[in-house]
Amino acid sequence: MKVMANTQNIISGLSYTIETSVPIKYSYALRSLYSKNEDAADDKKLTDGVKASTVSFSDVTWHRAYRGYSRIVTFELPCEKAVTGFSISMLQSNSAGVYLSDKIKLSVSENGTEWMSCYTYDNSDELSSDQSRIVTSEMKNQTRYKAKYVKIEYMVYVNCYVDEIEIYGEDINGTEAAFVKDADIEYVNAFSAGVEGAQEMALLYCGYPGTYNISYVQNTVDQMIYYAGYVNKDGMITDTMFDSVLFCPFQQNGPSGNKIEKSKTAVSLMSDWLYYINNMFDKTYNVSALEVALNQVMNATGKTDCKMKIFTGVPFPNISSTPFGDINGDGKVEYCRNTEEQMAIIKWFMDEFISRFSVMGYKNVIPGGFYWVQESLDASNLPAEKDFVHAVSELCHERNVYFYWIPSLLGNGFDSASELGFDCAMMQPNYNFLTCEKDGKRILYADEKMFEEVNEVIKKYGLGVEIEIHWNALNSSGTSPAQDEAIRCYYTYLDAGYALGYINDAAHSYYQNSGPGTYYNCAVSKVNKLRAIYDDTYAFVKSTYVPHMVTLSSEDYETVVNNYVKGTIRKDSGSYAAAIGAVNLEVTVTPQYGSVELIDQRFVYKPNEGYEGSDSFTVVASNTYCKSEPLTVNINVIKNENVSDTINSENSLSSEPENKTNKGIIGSIIAGIMAVSTIITVVVFKRKKKKIIN
Repeated sequence: MKVMANTQNIISGLSYTIETSVPIKYSYALRSLYSKNEDAADDKKLTDGVKASTVSFSDVTWHRAYRGYSRIVTFELPCEKAVTGFSISMLQSNSAGVYLSDKIKLSVSENGTEWMSCYTYDNSDELSSDQSRIVTSEMKNQTRYKAKYVKIEYMVYVNCYVDEIEIYGEDINGTEAAFVKDADIEYVNAFSAGVEGAQEMALLYCGYPGTYNISYVQNTVDQMIYYAGYVNKDGMITDTMFDSVLFCPFQQNGPSGNKIEKSKTAVSLMSDWLYYINNMFDKTYNVSALEVALNQVMNATGKTDCKMKIFTGVPFPNISSTPFGDINGDGKVEYCRNTEEQMAIIKWFMDEFISRFSVMGYKNVIPGGFYWVQESLDASNLPAEKDFVHAVSELCHERNVYFYWIPSLLGNGFDSASELGFDCAMMQPNYNFLTCEKDGKRILYADEKMFEEVNEVIKKYGLGVEIEIHWNALNSSGTSPAQDEAIRCYYTYLDAGYALGYINDAAHSYYQNSGPGTYYNCAVSKVNKLRAIYDDTYAFVKSTYVPHMVTLSSEDYETVVNNYVKGTIRKDSGSYAAAIGAVNLEVTVTPQYGSVELIDQRFVYKPNEGYEGSDSFTVVASNTYCKSEPLTVNINVIKNENVSDTINSENSLSSEPENKTNKGIIGSIIAGIMAVSTIITVVVFKRKKKKIIN
């Protein structure tokens, strides 16, 4: 159908705003500081009339967007128009991680606050092309809608490149459709607590070790005790620890050299899958070791029913013409050539996993279910992938076990975890892993405030959260910047959980390094800062964790009328976690009869002219998620007729030069004092004997 002569692109050259539908200000958006993968709205690339001339993703005409679920581009029209369609051109280069948006939606508004959805373009059939190409999605001569504001929303799967948006419109003629405000979207608005007995899930590894020592996939009883139970510093088992374990493949390859995880080129072989499951259920290690460890926990604690649910990752049956193996014992090999055969192989694996519990005669460990290994749905094949995952969920539920997922931060499909059939999905914040290279160095570009964003997302969509500890926490060479960063980041997960609430109400998975795991290595370490990680993780699991705290202390001060008081707020870290964090001191209650300036830990107090009597101010230490108990500094201002004019002049405001630096009075007195960095969560403060200044 041809566009009518009076139809125009009504946004040509217009400015616009861009929003992400989920917050990424403190995570993915910060990556653009180090690598150009996001363009600003003021570039006006979407309305400048310039279209990409090549399919190269380096073409500067592309407006680039990175992660963030979707982009919402909003235009304010110069005057009301009748909107009749739109066009949007995107780059598709799946091999380079630049994907098409599968859904594009146009909405209109007359006031900029109430919106009506008008058109939705479905690009699903175009997603899987292996070609690098420009795809234009357009709808023309559609139903007419009156608008002063128009917005286009398109999905962003990893990278999305758009060169131009056009919105078609005409003058209003009275035939426009009636405005019907969109109903508010109902979100879950509650964390996922997981299923009973699978709310505090430790990740462990088994399977084929490859070139690594076999011990990496042989978790022993002595090691598993620290996961089944809490072992105190004296080596005594005093409580249970995690309630479930997820056994993940140690590596992607099996003994044949082929992958047991998803791959477009690998062959899936039954022998590789059997190696994985046989190692998991070795009579001495892994699941069997947990069975014995739980007996020891019950004997030590007197608890009589300590059970742990066991989950495992589902290997992926890759499409191939190579025989998979004989899965039903009829002497004939089965293949993995289509979805039906893939499902038959997954059924076999699930049944094999579940049957091992009765074959081994376990009483303490029970089958919990299965875990979808891929952390993000394939953006080049979304509709089919969603159908496939849902079909796998039905196989789980037919066997009366659960289906879990741990998507990466905003991994494709996170917003529809329930519809996909997952009983629980726990999002990875990836805080300590959001890095890029700068000048040959690894840079952590995310800000700890990102946990507020993560908290908002997981609560909105009904998810749990993964607690992640970086392997650098176990730096074998002693204290290093990388180790400090890893430990600081880990405590940010815990502190944010305490402050934001996901410590109590959300299901948690606990990511760690393999063989036999970071938590075990911390538990048995003689290094206090590492042992503390295990103890604090136990407290977090039990919802009793309280952030580490510095202790503030000061002296009471006494001075004479019209004289300054120069003093110090002291901080006692009390723990390594507190010592490596960053805190700020701030005055929360100002003096009633004077003024105070505070920089770092030093302060200058000045009483009002001629004031004599008692005064005080209150100081609090804080970081992003924690605030200390307040410390009150008391000051007594007395009249002292014996103080000489010279001394009085040195300590009075009248002696200060009229031209101050931008640091104020205190800047000229204590400039150059270095800040002391500590995580804060103070509960007590100390009072020293009063100090007399005269």
